[in-house]
Amino acid sequence: MSSGNLLRALVVEDEEDVRRALIEALNESTRFQVVAQAAGVDSAYEAFRSTPPDVLFLDIKLAGGDAFQLLRRLKREGHALPPVVINTGFREFDLAQRALNEFGDCVIHLLQKPFWNNWPEKEALILSKITQFHQRQKQVLKDRIGIASGRQLTFYKVSDVVCIRTGEKGRGQVEIVLENGRDTANVTLKSLLPELPEGFLQVNRFTVVNLAWVSAVDLSNGEVCLRNGERYLAGEGYREGLGGWVGG
Repeated sequence: MSSGNLLRALVVEDEEDVRRALIEALNESTRFQVVAQAAGVDSAYEAFRSTPPDVLFLDIKLAGGDAFQLLRRLKREGHALPPVVINTGFREFDLAQRALNEFGDCVIHLLQKPFWNNWPEKEALILSKITQFHQRQKQVLKDRIGIASGRQLTFYKVSDVVCIRTGEKGRGQVEIVLENGRDTANVTLKSLLPELPEGFLQVNRFTVVNLAWVSAVDLSNGEVCLRNGERYLAGEGYREGLGGWVGG
Protein backbone atom coordinates (compact mmCIF):
# COMPACT_ATOMS: atom_id res chain seq x y z
CA MET A 1 0.00 0.00 0.00
CA SER A 2 1.29 3.45 -0.84
CA SER A 3 2.43 5.97 1.74
CA GLY A 4 0.04 8.42 3.34
CA ASN A 5 -2.74 5.79 3.34
CA LEU A 6 -3.56 6.66 -0.27
CA LEU A 7 -4.34 3.66 -2.44
CA ARG A 8 -2.71 3.92 -5.86
CA ALA A 9 -5.42 3.29 -8.44
CA LEU A 10 -5.13 2.26 -12.10
CA VAL A 11 -8.32 3.02 -14.04
CA VAL A 12 -8.86 1.01 -17.22
CA GLU A 13 -11.97 2.08 -19.13
CA ASP A 14 -12.42 2.46 -22.90
CA GLU A 15 -15.14 5.12 -22.75
CA GLU A 16 -13.38 8.44 -22.20
CA ASP A 17 -16.26 10.26 -20.48
CA VAL A 18 -16.88 7.32 -18.13
CA ARG A 19 -13.16 7.00 -17.41
CA ARG A 20 -12.90 10.71 -16.65
CA ALA A 21 -15.88 10.57 -14.28
CA LEU A 22 -14.43 7.67 -12.31
CA ILE A 23 -11.00 9.29 -12.12
CA GLU A 24 -12.56 12.50 -10.85
CA ALA A 25 -14.51 10.65 -8.16
CA LEU A 26 -11.42 8.71 -7.02
CA ASN A 27 -9.16 11.77 -6.95
CA GLU A 28 -11.69 13.68 -4.87
CA SER A 29 -11.60 10.87 -2.33
CA THR A 30 -9.34 11.01 0.71
CA ARG A 31 -8.34 7.36 0.21
CA PHE A 32 -7.50 6.97 -3.49
CA GLN A 33 -4.98 8.47 -5.86
CA VAL A 34 -5.20 7.69 -9.58
CA VAL A 35 -1.63 7.08 -10.73
CA ALA A 36 -2.37 5.78 -14.23
CA GLN A 37 -5.18 5.30 -16.72
CA ALA A 38 -5.67 3.30 -19.89
CA ALA A 39 -8.29 2.51 -22.50
CA GLY A 40 -7.02 -0.77 -23.93
CA VAL A 41 -5.40 -4.07 -23.04
CA ASP A 42 -1.88 -3.19 -24.19
CA SER A 43 -1.80 0.28 -22.63
CA ALA A 44 -3.25 -1.12 -19.39
CA TYR A 45 -0.58 -3.82 -19.32
CA GLU A 46 2.23 -1.27 -19.75
CA ALA A 47 0.70 1.05 -17.14
CA PHE A 48 0.43 -1.84 -14.67
CA ARG A 49 4.08 -2.81 -15.20
CA SER A 50 5.44 0.73 -14.93
CA THR A 51 3.30 1.78 -11.95
CA PRO A 52 1.99 -1.28 -10.05
CA PRO A 53 -1.30 -0.20 -8.45
CA ASP A 54 -2.81 -0.99 -5.07
CA VAL A 55 -6.23 -1.39 -6.70
CA LEU A 56 -7.32 -1.91 -10.31
CA PHE A 57 -10.60 -0.46 -11.63
CA LEU A 58 -11.22 -2.49 -14.77
CA ASP A 59 -13.87 -2.34 -17.47
CA ILE A 60 -14.89 -5.61 -19.15
CA LYS A 61 -14.69 -4.49 -22.78
CA LEU A 62 -11.49 -2.72 -23.72
CA ALA A 63 -9.77 -1.45 -26.83
CA GLY A 64 -7.95 -4.40 -28.35
CA GLY A 65 -9.57 -7.05 -26.17
CA ASP A 66 -11.18 -7.44 -22.78
CA ALA A 67 -10.51 -7.68 -19.04
CA PHE A 68 -10.03 -11.44 -19.23
CA GLN A 69 -7.07 -11.08 -21.61
CA LEU A 70 -5.41 -8.49 -19.40
CA LEU A 71 -5.82 -10.43 -16.14
CA ARG A 72 -4.70 -13.71 -17.71
CA ARG A 73 -1.62 -12.05 -19.20
CA LEU A 74 -0.63 -10.50 -15.89
CA LYS A 75 -1.11 -13.79 -14.03
CA ARG A 76 0.72 -15.79 -16.70
CA GLU A 77 3.75 -13.51 -16.39
CA GLY A 78 3.83 -13.85 -12.62
CA HIS A 79 2.49 -10.45 -11.59
CA ALA A 80 0.73 -10.40 -8.23
CA LEU A 81 -2.75 -9.04 -8.87
CA PRO A 82 -4.09 -6.38 -6.51
CA PRO A 83 -7.77 -6.17 -5.58
CA VAL A 84 -9.74 -5.70 -8.80
CA VAL A 85 -12.99 -3.75 -9.10
CA ILE A 86 -14.86 -4.63 -12.28
CA ASN A 87 -16.66 -1.66 -13.86
CA THR A 88 -19.86 -2.93 -15.42
CA GLY A 89 -23.07 -1.76 -17.06
CA PHE A 90 -26.33 -3.64 -17.18
CA ARG A 91 -25.55 -5.25 -20.56
CA GLU A 92 -22.19 -6.51 -19.34
CA PHE A 93 -23.39 -7.97 -16.07
CA ASP A 94 -23.13 -11.59 -17.19
CA LEU A 95 -19.53 -11.03 -18.31
CA ALA A 96 -18.76 -9.26 -15.05
CA GLN A 97 -20.15 -12.23 -13.13
CA ARG A 98 -17.94 -14.51 -15.22
CA ALA A 99 -14.91 -12.41 -14.25
CA LEU A 100 -15.92 -12.75 -10.61
CA ASN A 101 -16.16 -16.54 -10.99
CA GLU A 102 -12.89 -16.93 -12.89
CA PHE A 103 -10.77 -14.47 -10.91
CA GLY A 104 -12.53 -14.67 -7.56
CA ASP A 105 -9.21 -14.56 -5.71
CA CYS A 106 -8.70 -10.95 -6.77
CA VAL A 107 -12.00 -9.56 -8.12
CA ILE A 108 -13.56 -8.03 -5.04
CA HIS A 109 -16.50 -6.01 -6.36
CA LEU A 110 -18.72 -5.34 -9.37
CA LEU A 111 -19.09 -1.55 -9.65
CA GLN A 112 -22.28 -0.64 -11.46
CA LYS A 113 -22.31 2.25 -13.91
CA PRO A 114 -23.03 5.13 -13.65
CA PHE A 115 -20.40 5.48 -10.92
CA TRP A 116 -21.58 8.80 -9.56
CA ASN A 117 -24.89 7.39 -8.30
CA ASN A 118 -24.51 6.92 -4.52
CA TRP A 119 -20.73 7.19 -4.83
CA PRO A 120 -20.02 7.62 -1.07
CA GLU A 121 -21.76 4.30 -0.32
CA LYS A 122 -19.99 2.58 -3.20
CA GLU A 123 -16.61 3.94 -2.10
CA ALA A 124 -17.12 2.76 1.49
CA LEU A 125 -18.06 -0.73 0.28
CA ILE A 126 -15.01 -0.94 -2.01
CA LEU A 127 -12.69 0.15 0.79
CA SER A 128 -14.20 -2.47 3.09
CA LYS A 129 -13.67 -5.18 0.47
CA ILE A 130 -10.07 -4.08 -0.10
CA THR A 131 -9.45 -4.52 3.63
CA GLN A 132 -11.02 -8.00 3.50
CA PHE A 133 -8.85 -8.87 0.48
CA HIS A 134 -5.66 -8.03 2.38
CA GLN A 135 -6.82 -9.96 5.44
CA ARG A 136 -7.37 -13.04 3.25
CA GLN A 137 -3.98 -12.56 1.60
CA LYS A 138 -2.23 -12.41 4.96
CA GLN A 139 -3.87 -15.68 5.98
CA VAL A 140 -2.94 -17.38 2.71
CA LEU A 141 0.62 -16.07 2.77
CA LYS A 142 1.26 -16.99 6.38
CA ASP A 143 2.85 -20.27 5.31
CA ARG A 144 4.44 -18.88 2.16
CA ILE A 145 7.83 -17.37 1.36
CA GLY A 146 7.80 -14.61 -1.25
CA ILE A 147 11.06 -14.32 -3.20
CA ALA A 148 11.42 -11.49 -5.69
CA SER A 149 13.39 -12.00 -8.89
CA GLY A 150 13.50 -8.79 -10.88
CA ARG A 151 9.88 -7.64 -11.26
CA GLN A 152 8.42 -11.07 -10.46
CA LEU A 153 7.48 -12.27 -6.98
CA THR A 154 7.22 -16.05 -6.57
CA PHE A 155 5.68 -17.72 -3.52
CA TYR A 156 6.85 -21.05 -2.11
CA LYS A 157 5.29 -23.13 0.65
CA VAL A 158 7.58 -22.97 3.68
CA SER A 159 7.43 -26.75 4.11
CA ASP A 160 8.57 -27.28 0.49
CA VAL A 161 11.76 -25.24 0.81
CA VAL A 162 14.69 -27.42 1.89
CA CYS A 163 17.42 -24.80 1.74
CA ILE A 164 18.52 -21.69 -0.14
CA ARG A 165 22.08 -21.22 -1.29
CA THR A 166 24.10 -18.81 -3.39
CA GLY A 167 24.05 -19.53 -7.08
CA GLU A 168 26.81 -19.30 -9.63
CA LYS A 169 29.59 -16.94 -8.51
CA GLY A 170 29.21 -13.39 -9.75
CA ARG A 171 25.63 -13.84 -10.99
CA GLY A 172 23.84 -12.34 -7.95
CA GLN A 173 21.48 -15.28 -7.76
CA VAL A 174 20.28 -17.82 -5.23
CA GLU A 175 19.29 -21.42 -5.83
CA ILE A 176 16.14 -22.53 -4.02
CA VAL A 177 16.24 -26.24 -3.26
CA LEU A 178 12.68 -27.58 -3.05
CA GLU A 179 11.26 -30.92 -1.99
CA ASN A 180 10.54 -31.63 -5.64
CA GLY A 181 12.90 -29.62 -7.80
CA ARG A 182 14.96 -26.46 -7.79
CA ASP A 183 14.47 -22.85 -8.76
CA THR A 184 16.63 -19.74 -9.10
CA ALA A 185 16.00 -16.10 -8.29
CA ASN A 186 17.91 -12.94 -9.17
CA VAL A 187 18.58 -11.85 -5.60
CA THR A 188 21.57 -12.16 -3.29
CA LEU A 189 21.46 -14.37 -0.21
CA LYS A 190 22.45 -11.41 1.97
CA SER A 191 19.48 -9.29 0.86
CA LEU A 192 17.09 -12.25 1.11
CA LEU A 193 17.99 -13.24 4.68
CA PRO A 194 15.94 -10.54 6.50
CA GLU A 195 12.83 -11.59 4.53
CA LEU A 196 12.92 -15.25 5.59
CA PRO A 197 10.56 -16.43 8.36
CA GLU A 198 11.58 -18.06 11.61
CA GLY A 199 12.87 -21.58 11.19
CA PHE A 200 15.45 -20.72 8.54
CA LEU A 201 19.04 -20.65 9.72
CA GLN A 202 22.23 -19.64 7.93
CA VAL A 203 24.79 -22.41 8.48
CA ASN A 204 27.64 -20.95 6.44
CA ARG A 205 28.37 -18.04 4.11
CA PHE A 206 26.61 -19.71 1.22
CA THR A 207 23.68 -21.69 2.66
CA VAL A 208 20.46 -21.18 4.65
CA VAL A 209 18.61 -24.32 5.72
CA ASN A 210 15.03 -24.93 6.75
CA LEU A 211 15.42 -26.45 10.23
CA ALA A 212 12.36 -28.60 9.60
CA TRP A 213 14.44 -30.46 7.01
CA VAL A 214 17.41 -31.11 9.34
CA SER A 215 17.60 -34.83 10.12
CA ALA A 216 20.89 -34.90 12.06
CA VAL A 217 23.99 -32.92 12.97
CA ASP A 218 27.45 -34.47 13.17
CA LEU A 219 28.77 -33.20 16.51
CA SER A 220 32.37 -33.95 15.55
CA ASN A 221 32.59 -31.53 12.66
CA GLY A 222 29.31 -29.56 12.60
CA GLU A 223 28.01 -31.19 9.44
CA VAL A 224 24.27 -30.57 8.99
CA CYS A 225 22.39 -33.46 7.37
CA LEU A 226 19.10 -32.79 5.61
CA ARG A 227 16.26 -35.20 4.93
CA ASN A 228 16.81 -35.00 1.17
CA GLY A 229 20.33 -36.40 1.61
CA GLU A 230 22.26 -33.14 1.27
CA ARG A 231 24.91 -32.18 3.80
CA TYR A 232 26.42 -28.82 4.70
CA LEU A 233 29.26 -27.92 7.03
CA ALA A 234 28.27 -25.27 9.55
CA GLY A 235 30.84 -22.49 9.61
CA GLU A 236 32.59 -21.55 12.85
CA GLY A 237 30.66 -18.29 13.14
CA TYR A 238 27.29 -19.90 12.48
CA ARG A 239 27.24 -22.92 14.79
CA GLU A 240 25.71 -21.12 17.77
CA GLY A 241 22.41 -20.85 15.92
CA LEU A 242 22.13 -24.63 15.85
CA GLY A 243 21.80 -24.65 19.63
CA GLY A 244 23.02 -27.73 21.41
CA TRP A 245 23.17 -29.81 18.23
CA VAL A 246 26.68 -28.74 17.27
CA GLY A 247 29.71 -29.02 19.51
CA GLY A 248 32.23 -26.21 19.84
